[in-house]
Amino acid sequence: MKTVGLHRRSYLELRNIILPNEGLVRFVDVASDFSTAPSVLQEWRERVTMMRFFSAAPVPDEPIDCYHFFNTLPLKEVPFVCTFETELPRWYGVPRDVWRQGLEILAAAPCRRIFALSEDAADYMRRRVLGFGEQLAGAVLPKLEVLYPPQSVPADDKAIQKFTQTVLDVAFVGRDFLRKGGYEVMLAMGRVLRRGLPVRLHIVSPMSEVAGGADMPWGRDTDAKLARCEAIAAAFPEQIARYPSLSNEEVMNLFERCHVHVLPSFQDTFGFSVLEAQSRRCPTITTRQRAFPEVNTESSGWLIGPSFRIDDLQRDDGEAFAILSDLLVEEIAGLLSELALQGCGSIRSKAEAAFERIRLFHDPARTGETIAQYY
Repeated sequence: MKTVGLHRRSYLELRNIILPNEGLVRFVDVASDFSTAPSVLQEWRERVTMMRFFSAAPVPDEPIDCYHFFNTLPLKEVPFVCTFETELPRWYGVPRDVWRQGLEILAAAPCRRIFALSEDAADYMRRRVLGFGEQLAGAVLPKLEVLYPPQSVPADDKAIQKFTQTVLDVAFVGRDFLRKGGYEVMLAMGRVLRRGLPVRLHIVSPMSEVAGGADMPWGRDTDAKLARCEAIAAAFPEQIARYPSLSNEEVMNLFERCHVHVLPSFQDTFGFSVLEAQSRRCPTITTRQRAFPEVNTESSGWLIGPSFRIDDLQRDDGEAFAILSDLLVEEIAGLLSELALQGCGSIRSKAEAAFERIRLFHDPARTGETIAQYY
């Protein structure tokens, strides 16, 4: 059994590296010592937070066959593979010549494979690398491969029972309430419930402002938005259930009970909750941003609004974002009203397609085998 070194064990490593490889390799945690890293990289690492967080200089206590990093590059020469969600290096704030050195780490022989979580991320990475010349791109891009995150399906499938119910149960799961489109969901739900339709909303979120979002378009007028959401929740206490937080197991149980998951997010590099919901036969309503159209097809869910990137919305004066927000509210309210009138059984075909695409494209065993061949 091979020994694989890890830089950290956050949710992202657990989700994309450890779980699909359990039983195939042995993982060990390895500390870093940057004292022997190139001086210019040491200097910029001290100055730029993103580089400090997304770099490693492994010093193992035992022989390591390979390292597997997530969004992180080693500043020492070690054999490694790397999984990423947007691009590599993730050193935002460093000058172009330092960024190039990160790409040169990927181009060198010790880098065995680069796994993008989506086609969207792979395309973004390709465009960035090509901007540094054909020679560097010719060394980096052949290593690039799209590998979707793994997602297990339950051995005891209870979700099939929910389609005979008469009340449409809808789930919204997102700690970062405004970024994930929680405000738009609440406004839409208010419209649906005022029509007297049989719908219940289950919100898993603290429904509060998240630090760092004030300069983003969804962070404008935060207090007024949250107050409006509170008023809607108070007006319909029987139809809107709130959970400040739930364990992952409890979230999965919620998806198992719910008919629809709604995630009209403005910024998500992937959106793991879409896969989690699909695995419990709970198809999702999403926006058309980033990887959502890849994993939430029209046959297995619903896509609303135009295609967009958050960079475009940040550059506007607020008008474009307000138009988009209003459009999403309108579409969510229309969809939920239609589904409530048609009955829960009308969702079953999309629920089955969602479940099947998890089995086809996100099988943990297949993901683990793909990764392990590069260790």
